[in-house]
Amino acid sequence: MIPHSRPTIEDPDRRAVDQALGLGRVGPGPIAAELAATVGASLGGRRTRLLRSGTDALTEALARLELRPGARVAIPVLSCESLLDACSRRGLEPWLCPVRDDLTIDPDRIGPVDAVIAPHAWGTAVDSAALDALGVPWVEDCATSPACVTAAGPAGTAGTTAVFSFGPTKYVTGALGGAIVWREAFAEVGPGDPHELPDLNAALALSQWSRLSAFVARRRAIAAIYDQAIPAALGVPRLARPEDTYYRYIVRTRRPAEPIADRLRARGIGASPSVNPWLDERLGVRRHELQTPWRGHLLSLPIYPSMTDVELSRVIDELHAL
Repeated sequence: MIPHSRPTIEDPDRRAVDQALGLGRVGPGPIAAELAATVGASLGGRRTRLLRSGTDALTEALARLELRPGARVAIPVLSCESLLDACSRRGLEPWLCPVRDDLTIDPDRIGPVDAVIAPHAWGTAVDSAALDALGVPWVEDCATSPACVTAAGPAGTAGTTAVFSFGPTKYVTGALGGAIVWREAFAEVGPGDPHELPDLNAALALSQWSRLSAFVARRRAIAAIYDQAIPAALGVPRLARPEDTYYRYIVRTRRPAEPIADRLRARGIGASPSVNPWLDERLGVRRHELQTPWRGHLLSLPIYPSMTDVELSRVIDELHAL
């Protein structure tokens, strides 16, 4: 079975984890501090706090905005449910908004809100200038796209605040973890804070972060092969730009995507109909502006740095066999 997603665990990662274990570094400590400093330095010196999950980081990011209870927060209709969870934790009202053809939130169709959570969509950067023009604070969600570049600079430098995720399927993994970065210094957090990221996980994430550019290069190379090989009868790649970093490779199918994904999985190819849930369906919301003609026509194919050329050829062969 070729999985839909697979972490890229290599010898440097194993050595980093073994070293942390050898030093007895299991709980929060100096390795996590080094990871925070490394992430912050890559973002122009921003202060960074590490937490046990991306959802924890997103919850704190919303807390930093100091919104009133019940404040309306815009989130894209096609996104991870953790955005809903973070709003719920803070007593905020999630306001679902349409997405553009590139699957990022559409700033022109957000309407009156108190804040925005804007995820870079599976490797495609949001329109940071348009979000700034809204005149409300916004959280730059880099959970799936830590290597994106916006008009303002590297991912994590555009929003009022920003969050990253080191979850098991993320671009850079620590098996768990998240980070929040801010334009101002954080208050110090004691070592007993239960939400701090342990050194063991930080060691893995730190090793992975050092190879971020290599991960981007491999994903782009796979995407370029897919671009040339996708059968016209299947569909076309979604709107993408040269600077995309391809957390997922998404095809806009001519026929409904779910039966195609089912057939691929039956033949040993991990594929997914869509990339995240449509949150209006989860919440029972019915608004015409949230509908799109290509809903149900997004097919996500395997793409990750540890994917071999043999596996890639097999996926392409199976697509043509359909």
